[in-house]
Amino acid sequence: MVDFNIGIFFVFAVVAVQTWNPINRRLLSQSEHPDTVAVWTQLIVLPLAMVPALYFWTTPTLELLGWMAAIGLLEMLNQRVLARAYVQGETVVVLALHYTRLPLAAIVGYLMFGEVSEIWIWIGGAVIASAALYLAHHERLAERAKAAT
Repeated sequence: MVDFNIGIFFVFAVVAVQTWNPINRRLLSQSEHPDTVAVWTQLIVLPLAMVPALYFWTTPTLELLGWMAAIGLLEMLNQRVLARAYVQGETVVVLALHYTRLPLAAIVGYLMFGEVSEIWIWIGGAVIASAALYLAHHERLAERAKAAT
């Protein structure tokens, strides 16, 4: 349990945005090219990220600029891949598979930084992976039934 504070409202806002984001991507992917969806996602996030950046800005070193550029390129690639995934597959399946990144991040954290994750990371990862496998199997059965009729 945590004390009630303004941070809880920020968490709810993040949950609302993260819930709307895949729905919005799926809707846009039905009428727009996946690259257009990816570019618009970046163009919307940039000004939103600038608000706290202006307040907390610290000039980065050249090394940090390189890392920031690498992260930016990988994020743009991530947006392009997700936009294409929403065109090809059902949103529920894409989301379930997308959230398998959580246990993968725990593995990378251990391998690169020696961080040992709590048991709940692995329990949550198992639930997510199981749900992804179940949804993928269910979608395949639904496609077969649809093709048979």
